[in-house]
Amino acid sequence: MNNIILDELELNFNNIEEEVYGIVCEAGLSRIKLMLENVDNLIFESRDTKRYRYKFKTEKTIQTIMGDLTFSRRYYIDKYNNRGVFLMDDALNLNLVGRTSENLIEKMIDTAVDSSYRKSAAKIEKSTLTKVSHQTIKNKADYFGSAIEKIENNRVAKYLKGELRGKREVNVLFEEKDGVYLKIQGKKNKQELKVGKIYEGWVKKNDGYRTVGTRYFSGYEKGSNFDNLINSHISEVYNQDKIQYTILNGDGAPWISAETENDIQKIYQLDLFHIFQKANRKIKDEESRKTVKKLLKEKKYDEALEKIKELINLETDKKANDELKELYSYYKNNFNALARYQDRDDITIPPPGGIEYRGLGTMESTIRNVVASRMKGNGTAWSIDGANHMSKILCLKHSDELKGKLRTILRNGRVIDFIDINEIIKEQLKESRKTINAEVKALIKGQKKAGKYNESMKSSIIYGQGKVTRTREILKSLSGI
Repeated sequence: MNNIILDELELNFNNIEEEVYGIVCEAGLSRIKLMLENVDNLIFESRDTKRYRYKFKTEKTIQTIMGDLTFSRRYYIDKYNNRGVFLMDDALNLNLVGRTSENLIEKMIDTAVDSSYRKSAAKIEKSTLTKVSHQTIKNKADYFGSAIEKIENNRVAKYLKGELRGKREVNVLFEEKDGVYLKIQGKKNKQELKVGKIYEGWVKKNDGYRTVGTRYFSGYEKGSNFDNLINSHISEVYNQDKIQYTILNGDGAPWISAETENDIQKIYQLDLFHIFQKANRKIKDEESRKTVKKLLKEKKYDEALEKIKELINLETDKKANDELKELYSYYKNNFNALARYQDRDDITIPPPGGIEYRGLGTMESTIRNVVASRMKGNGTAWSIDGANHMSKILCLKHSDELKGKLRTILRNGRVIDFIDINEIIKEQLKESRKTINAEVKALIKGQKKAGKYNESMKSSIIYGQGKVTRTREILKSLSGI
């Protein structure tokens, strides 16, 4: 009998929960409206009347997690600068993007990093009393992604000017880079998004290990600009004078290894996964493949190259021969990077102190977990800007910095401007040329008098024997003048 009555009333727990939630939210909105208008009245009565002239009262509607909130507040003219101002907005830090509350914006971004914009809109509508379109969520993500770019841009500018002085001290820093190809709107071929990470080492956790001090980076920047993006963060956080080595792990792409050419303290090694993946893909004969891989595992790199050369001479099929040549070139061009950093005789790794130093090779899982799970394989085609924005938000999320950065942007995002990095570099190059010319001329003049001038002394004054810094990189690039 009771079941029949409940069925007729269409009552169940979910219906009751949704109904009560709606009632509570309506009551909450009414209470917030009353509180805001009371604050506005208090400001009206206590304001500096000599400075703020009351103009009119107007209604404002904002989207909140409880639904749309409409309230009245007063508009004033600031007589000191002749500008209009809502004093209540300033007093309560009413940080809005458009007409959306800070809490709802955070919920939009939190949802969007896990699901498509359409699914995010559906989830928000289901979990709150607010209806938002998928385009609204996309616009908010683009706004924050653009603001993150501005913050990064400002940090890079300070780095290039030598203004960043981090305090955290570590002896060794680990860095890994790779790329993920995403489908781009209007492009026939996928475009590579650069992804990088840094960390200080490993600690044991349950049955496995996790990296410590991990920070992720991404972008469609050019290689050198991407290096600056990562290095500027390192300079901001770490005392670079205390970093003895940075161990860089990559797949052999030129944009990854380029910066190690000018930095003797950045040790480059070829990613182990890609070393063996290349052999698996390029050597068709199973026994030959096993032999080469065995030599690589035994760290007999010279013998591995000789074996591949032998296979090239024996292979008659042109396609297979070309692939073997490609494999040989890959190992030959990256020969110095085949050895693991722990096996290098030319470096002495200091004791880790509380953490462990292990073999690198975390980028495949990083690409999958940080970027690809949200941005690849679901049929989505991105714009370059849209992909850039979302990837940077994802990197902040996985670096455990998203919430703090969102709130910083809500309070300060409108006052951050892009800085022309190219102009800073041009100015540095100009100053470097002046310095080099003056030093070289002085050296030549002095050595001519002594009759002992030679090219090696010219080189030493340009490069010196100390730590390779950003300035030294610039000087080396100008060594041909």
